[in-house]
Amino acid sequence: MLAQATYAGISAAVMAAGLWIMRIPDPWLYGVLSAVLALLPGLGPAFAAVPAIVVALDLASWQPVGVFLFGVVVYILDGALFVPRIYGSVMRLPMFVVLVATLLGADLMGAMIASPVAVALRIILRDQFRRRLDSGSPT
Repeated sequence: MLAQATYAGISAAVMAAGLWIMRIPDPWLYGVLSAVLALLPGLGPAFAAVPAIVVALDLASWQPVGVFLFGVVVYILDGALFVPRIYGSVMRLPMFVVLVATLLGADLMGAMIASPVAVALRIILRDQFRRRLDSGSPT
């Protein structure tokens, strides 16, 4: 839960800041939308850019293109950097493990439970190895 809240807050800040820099009206609104969508893995802040693109169509000609490219960059960074790093640090898992767990749970429900399942497996395996080391038996 802490990881999701942290991720949602960072998603909101990144989206609002990026849209503010591009002078899109009401960037905070898209930041809030990004935070809400961040609670559903796979959607995230990239989909919050869609209504911003529609609004940007009434602005300068470069703004819809800029918002679209910003959404693509955020989508790439979201899956490859933000999610693994935030969930990994909060759940004390290596970034690679979170990335693989998320990829293995590629559908929506799988992505929602991938990190908690990885944490549970880590705890189970750690306890098993400790018991074996404490007992001194090789098997």
